Amino acid sequence: MTRLVLDRGRGPLPPYLQWLEEPGDAVLFTGRSPAEIEGGQVSGYAEVRCFPQYARSGQVELAAVRLARDTPIRAIVAVAPEDAIRAGALRDHLGVEGQGRQDAIAQRDLVALRARLHEVGIPALRCGAVQRVCDLYWYGHCWGYPLRVRHRRRPGWPVAAQLHNEADVAAFTRGGLTGRLEAVPSLLVEPADGAGERIALSCPAGGPSRMLPASPPVARVLADAALTRLTRPGEGAWRVELVRCGAEHDWRVDALEREPGYEAALARAQGGLGRRAREAISELEGRGVAWTEERGTSDERRRRQKAPRRRAGDTT
Repeated sequence: MTRLVLDRGRGPLPPYLQWLEEPGDAVLFTGRSPAEIEGGQVSGYAEVRCFPQYARSGQVELAAVRLARDTPIRAIVAVAPEDAIRAGALRDHLGVEGQGRQDAIAQRDLVALRARLHEVGIPALRCGAVQRVCDLYWYGHCWGYPLRVRHRRRPGWPVAAQLHNEADVAAFTRGGLTGRLEAVPSLLVEPADGAGERIALSCPAGGPSRMLPASPPVARVLADAALTRLTRPGEGAWRVELVRCGAEHDWRVDALEREPGYEAALARAQGGLGRRAREAISELEGRGVAWTEERGTSDERRRRQKAPRRRAGDTT
């Protein structure tokens, strides 16, 4: 039996062996070149394979299937968000326990995420996929303006455009939606009609919520339901963004996103070390990781995080 580690090859090599604690059976598939990996970094792996076209090549999947023919794979570890769908597809194909492809897509693709929430009866903001220019005119006719266009698969799902009328649609789509005619745009559209209060609730996945008691009760219930349905216990912490639409109790889920900094817990949970994953979360809590409520849109919060902190005595 072996555990397959998928390494995107971005930044320093994560300490997978330290996280997994039982490194003897770990096989590393990485996008790093052999020159990037020093002998000491990979000395504990049973095998290391480098893939020059890791991000785009199907050779990674083929190599995993061949590996499974020789040695059964008992776990697949992939902590980079970009590797989640690939890892999920491999788990489905090889019958490995853990998050499957469709669940991984729902955590990366905002259209799929909201569709999954609707399927299980959790209120979510409405949106639609944008695959051609006429889609924007159609949604403008159905929903009215203004509309908000967002990137449906980028981290944080940033806003691409605000459309207030058909003239804005014409200006935004001049030249097409992508740089290549054969490419399908990765965009979504949603009403931007000035929905009410927005909050983000952070809490650990799996287990009782630790959200602030002052948070609206309906929002807390929705966030807990979303986490229960769409996440796996022990795989770190999550942020659920919610929006109040009109009435006091009419809260809906906007998005659900994994909090950064929990790679060790994620790797341990994926590697079959559930208890150690929970201990990793507890250790981070002990260091002062706060479960908080934030108000304002995700873009506004990111701007606040990037802004320089004002020191005592500053007057400007």
